[in-house]
Amino acid sequence: MAINFMVKRRIESLYAQRLVKIFGFINRSIAGLSIADAALKIIEITQSAEYNRMVDMAVLNMITMVKAENEKSWRAAASTGSSGRAIYESLRGDVAKRGTKSAISQILLENARLIRSVPRDVAKRITQKTYEHFLQGVRVPTAMQTVMSEAPWLTPKRARLIARTEISKANAALTEVRSRDMGANWYIWRSSKDERVRHSHAFMEGVIINWDNSPNPESLSGERNVFGDYHAGCCPNCRCYAEPLIDSVQLANVVRVYTGGKIRSMGRNQFLRMIGRDKVA
Repeated sequence: MAINFMVKRRIESLYAQRLVKIFGFINRSIAGLSIADAALKIIEITQSAEYNRMVDMAVLNMITMVKAENEKSWRAAASTGSSGRAIYESLRGDVAKRGTKSAISQILLENARLIRSVPRDVAKRITQKTYEHFLQGVRVPTAMQTVMSEAPWLTPKRARLIARTEISKANAALTEVRSRDMGANWYIWRSSKDERVRHSHAFMEGVIINWDNSPNPESLSGERNVFGDYHAGCCPNCRCYAEPLIDSVQLANVVRVYTGGKIRSMGRNQFLRMIGRDKVA
């Protein structure tokens, strides 16, 4: 029995639209400017009250939607197993939960910092590229034209990547906090199970993981270590999610468990004995 904790694509789309609007505001402001003036204009905009208000509203709207969706998933989980009462009590006391409030504050801070930094990074990189061309002896007009074609501009594609990554990470953070709050220390890695899923993430599908021990999916699947250790939903452009292990009925007769730096196959009862319980939460 799987419990779906994936965030709806609608939320990702709405957040991406807000980011496109923010990036579009900057792109329109630098249209027709020289490279040097464009870089200066970007810095000026990112320091303005209007820009920062747009960023804060976009991030606040995103986390509000993700939080509501995450709570909806937990309520659905409460109706499927024997841990329903504990889940409902945890959700009911959520406003006063220091852990959840802290997680939300951290998500807000990190997302706002990220969105503010993206345009500044663009300004820095286009200035650096122009200087590098100049040192190579390229004529200034030619260098500027080349940089204009190579610069990492603030595109809708980039906005969608940020939206997908940050929403997935926010959802994972809220799921982890609530899991720990009710003593659910393990989760099941769930992938999107389609043709676009990474090989390493398809390999992790169904693996049981402890929140205190994040795996390295690439190394485990025999690929090059790209992102280091991370939990489900916590690497760039990831559509995976963590399914909290809150009831024994979620376990198959034979399970794959990440422990001791490896993935081991074991029987359901063996896993329960390993964690020292006759049930999971």
